[in-house]
Amino acid sequence: MASYSKTYNLLDPNHVAEIQKMLFEEDNDEVQEDFEDEVDTDCDDAVEVRQEDSETEENDSENYEKVLEESQHYHTGRDKETKWNKVPPSQKVRFRAHNIIRKLPGPIAAAKALRTPFECWNCLVDDDILSIIVLYTNQYIESIKASFQRERDVKPVDIIELKAFIGLLFLVGVNKSNRQGLEDLWGSDGDGIEKFRLVMNIKRFKFIMRCLRFDNRVTHDERRKFDTITTIREIFSLFVQNCQKSYTLGENITVDKKLEGFRERYSFHQYIPSKPNKYGIKIYAPVKAGLSIVHFLASIKALL
Repeated sequence: MASYSKTYNLLDPNHVAEIQKMLFEEDNDEVQEDFEDEVDTDCDDAVEVRQEDSETEENDSENYEKVLEESQHYHTGRDKETKWNKVPPSQKVRFRAHNIIRKLPGPIAAAKALRTPFECWNCLVDDDILSIIVLYTNQYIESIKASFQRERDVKPVDIIELKAFIGLLFLVGVNKSNRQGLEDLWGSDGDGIEKFRLVMNIKRFKFIMRCLRFDNRVTHDERRKFDTITTIREIFSLFVQNCQKSYTLGENITVDKKLEGFRERYSFHQYIPSKPNKYGIKIYAPVKAGLSIVHFLASIKALL
């Protein structure tokens, strides 16, 4: 019976895989003996010793490395350790618990049903906040009442009039008239805005602007020893609560800061020359990741 011999090329990945398969195959002793005989008889024929490397050998080595790399499912980085997958991972797998987003950003609770700009504004600045402003404003009006001759000039403020006053302030911003004088806004010779004159006269507007108060002036000095923003602490806390009850940022949030321009005298003002406003109050706030506080405040302003 004629003997069968086969020559294996160690640079061929298919031949290498076949040799490995035969080495680890232990089905029976007969197959193992034949394999050993075959290796012994073909060993001298398959291996050839050369003193110098030829161009063919170098090309075969490069081709082998290229074939080996193509047969793998990843690319190896320059550090020889990092592995980059050639194909994206399968999407048909269960997300890990920490990657599942259970809370999406957006309005919540009663805020979902809001439609008009006034409803959105009144959700954040509700009647409870306005009632506090009316209470402390009237408290101050009562303290200066004796210095006025006519009683009608120091009439107390109610919520309706306060809303009209705030509406005029918004109207100033809408018309970009923050640098324009009040006399020009109430002007009747054609250069003013008619809505200002229809809502209230300029004298009443200036009086409310002068008397507007946000905290109890009787206990103000005592509270200021422990709280630097005691002037607006009460209504600011209510405003934050309304924001938390009306809107959620979701799970991916970050802390951002903004220098809100303000040049009046106060103990915690800051000066940052690199900022557009330079002087102001630095505000820290949790915001949606990737959304700066500038855009956050701009989005709230757009709703109003």
